[in-house]
Amino acid sequence: MRSSRMVFALIAGALFGSGFAHADPINQYDAVLRTGDGEVVGDSSLIRHVNRVSVVVRTSDLDPGAAMTVWWRVYNKPQNCAVPYACEASDLATPEVDGSQLHATAFVVGDAGGEATVVATLYRTARKAQGGGQFATSLTEGYLSGRGLRRPLDAEVELLFASHGRLADPTIAGEQSALDQLLSPGATPTDCIDPASPSAARRFRCGVIQKANHAAVH
Repeated sequence: MRSSRMVFALIAGALFGSGFAHADPINQYDAVLRTGDGEVVGDSSLIRHVNRVSVVVRTSDLDPGAAMTVWWRVYNKPQNCAVPYACEASDLATPEVDGSQLHATAFVVGDAGGEATVVATLYRTARKAQGGGQFATSLTEGYLSGRGLRRPLDAEVELLFASHGRLADPTIAGEQSALDQLLSPGATPTDCIDPASPSAARRFRCGVIQKANHAAVH
């Protein structure tokens, strides 16, 4: 896959402290999967440090012109998931899992071939993330919840790519602003369609269309 012409970066979270013991970074490489059929559409490289995780995702098969948001899903204690070390969104509701969902970054797909490169860093935090305390199995609710990244070296970390269809146009009466669109996982324009029911008359897919999962180190 050719390198993307689009690079986006965001540093999220708060640095917990500077007194961490030295540890060599841990590198993990995993595929980016299309959620509809599990097809590999890219690759994801995660680097674990004692105080943060950083990711570089190179992906494809995005709708040109679509507004995209990217979300962290973190399971700090994956051994407590219903299936240990094979966590699902439903495990976020289990307090012993110590899970979180957090905004990573957002962008508009500008590459005509639907390719993009995303760079993001999430720092270990001791503070409760702002947002709802109740989790849902989708990004619509509980999308800024939990205590954030607490165990950078051994948490299960997932990146979710959500499509919102065309970029919002604030000149249209009643339409949300583009900024709100790129920060709100549940809101989508009227011409964003469900990928499960594609229509030739509609250009964009909507919802979580891709994901990359980095298993816990144990």
